[in-house]
Amino acid sequence: MEERKYLAYLHHLWLTQVDLRRLCGDEGRDVGDIYKNLSEASLEDLGVESEKRYKILEKRKKFQSQQIDRVLYDREVRIILESDEEYPKSLREIPHSPYILYVRGILPQGEMFAVVWSRTMTS
Repeated sequence: MEERKYLAYLHHLWLTQVDLRRLCGDEGRDVGDIYKNLSEASLEDLGVESEKRYKILEKRKKFQSQQIDRVLYDREVRIILESDEEYPKSLREIPHSPYILYVRGILPQGEMFAVVWSRTMTS
């Protein structure tokens, strides 16, 4: 669960699904270590643009991981990775599938649809 928590933190700091996939694609990379040691150089190594690196690092200064932990816990949100057995087969088959899913409840088997939007997390 620790790795998933750090992925959620990095995602909240404006790393995209593509960034997360690139980050985790290398075997042996410790996501917690990457989060804890986030820097201009590490973001540059990931291929993050200069302006976005600045925004991420500024947001990191004010970031309170406890808020993310609380929202995930209170709302019973599970984090599912593309490599998990529970990850929907139909999503694996689309181009640019999300690397990480935030799920409440049980994912149905078979055909399904979803309504997805993005907004700032609130406590």
